[in-house]
Amino acid sequence: FIHTFTEADRHLVSLTAVNDVDSKTTSTYLTIQEVITHLHFTIDRKISCEPGRMLCYKPQQATGSNVSYDWQVQSESGSLLFSSPAVNLNYTPPKTGYYNVILVATNKVSKQTFQKKVLSEAVIPEAQIIVDTGSEPFVTAQHPVKFTLDNVSPELNYEWSFYDTRPIMLHNGSLVMRHFEKSGTFLVKVTISNGFTDVALSKEVVVHKQ
Repeated sequence: FIHTFTEADRHLVSLTAVNDVDSKTTSTYLTIQEVITHLHFTIDRKISCEPGRMLCYKPQQATGSNVSYDWQVQSESGSLLFSSPAVNLNYTPPKTGYYNVILVATNKVSKQTFQKKVLSEAVIPEAQIIVDTGSEPFVTAQHPVKFTLDNVSPELNYEWSFYDTRPIMLHNGSLVMRHFEKSGTFLVKVTISNGFTDVALSKEVVVHKQ
């Protein structure tokens, strides 16, 4: 007797033997499982996860029943940093950078492994350039002006560019003091970097005569 089960489930299978004087039936339950196929993982957006910094993933596969999962996080050199037998991965690496995330899915009939290099990076928040003229009502030539952002982080690098002179003047830091030598409309630009991603902000500044 050959039968192909179409669904992964617990099935009752019975065999009845019959002769001229008697019959006897024996039964057993068979647990049918699906083979795991097309294993991968995606970002888990249903949990509290700092975007970019934390590694938050959930498993995905095309088929597979009664599956258990094991996660590993390795450094780029292959050193094991984290291991957990859990459905979802929620892990904060010791520092930003690239990591190898390995997902192993297992059931009684199959085993699959999926590995991917992922990036943990400091989040660059939305920000605006703030111009502080101090006691002056507006930006005036030859008077110091403070430039900063309304949202800063010690994990990020800031590079300011002032397009009022040639060559372009560059300054580093989340707060910069600057004075303009002459009146006019000039572009101020700040590039925010976390070491992997850069975001540029700019603002036109009108400088009045002294």
